[in-house]
Amino acid sequence: MSLGQALRERRSDRSFGSGPVSFAQLSSVFAEALRAHPPRGRRPFAAGGGTHELEVYLVANDIQELANGVYRYDPLGHGLLPVRAADSHQVRLNHQLRAATGGLLNRDPPAVILITAVLSRLTDRYGLLGQRLAYNNVGCMVQTLYLVTTALGLAGCAIGAGDEVAN
Repeated sequence: MSLGQALRERRSDRSFGSGPVSFAQLSSVFAEALRAHPPRGRRPFAAGGGTHELEVYLVANDIQELANGVYRYDPLGHGLLPVRAADSHQVRLNHQLRAATGGLLNRDPPAVILITAVLSRLTDRYGLLGQRLAYNNVGCMVQTLYLVTTALGLAGCAIGAGDEVAN
């Protein structure tokens, strides 16, 4: 699929297939949208001053060959690092996602990508401007994720809600 076609077809899709997402599909999304590319570790989305304040966590609900739970993505090594096994916290997060969409999700998403920011990486360098840069960078990352999932024929839907303290 061309970039132009991905831009035209990009949608927020709240209807997920009934089966699991393959680990290969998930790996492709992460490789194309989030991976740091040698030799300088450049990533396919904006990062103010190369600070790379954004960190990504995967909540695996239904991924083939991957235990349900939470993983931190390592963009330099293109790997998933286990954080915690599936538990009541994960159930609560999925409930929050359903509530945030007004119950429009047809099932728990097979994969949830949580984007966090270590704001001090930006604010130490740019002061108050750092927070605005983080918002811009998140927008760039989300658009990149949308384009990659669209090109791969996967359903993607950004949801900007939830209990930030609990998550």
